[in-house]
Amino acid sequence: MPYTKHETAIIDEGAQIGEGSRIWHWVNICSGAKIGNDCSFGQNVFVGNKVTIGNNCKIQNNVSIYDNVILEEGVFCGPSMVFTNMVKSSTCPLQGMVRHHAHTHRYNIHLTGRKTHH
Repeated sequence: MPYTKHETAIIDEGAQIGEGSRIWHWVNICSGAKIGNDCSFGQNVFVGNKVTIGNNCKIQNNVSIYDNVILEEGVFCGPSMVFTNMVKSSTCPLQGMVRHHAHTHRYNIHLTGRKTHH
């Protein structure tokens, strides 16, 4: 079964969306994004180009996921979360999950979710 998309959602050409994923009102998924199977995206979600989202993730309304973010299988993002690149590690509440790229002064955010076994 292919993914389901609301008519107001914008999915740029080149974005990879897994089977069974549901994309609701006013979601914007950029061309370089990779989305796993059976994910759910609430209203007004933004997904950047260099983003990977694993299977069975739930992204609630108004979440923004900018470049260099990896969400593994089973990650839940509550309403209005924002993932952005940090300039100083002391400003990042996710110590230990953030990888610095010295040549770009950007960070990768990599979150591990609860895996579901069927």
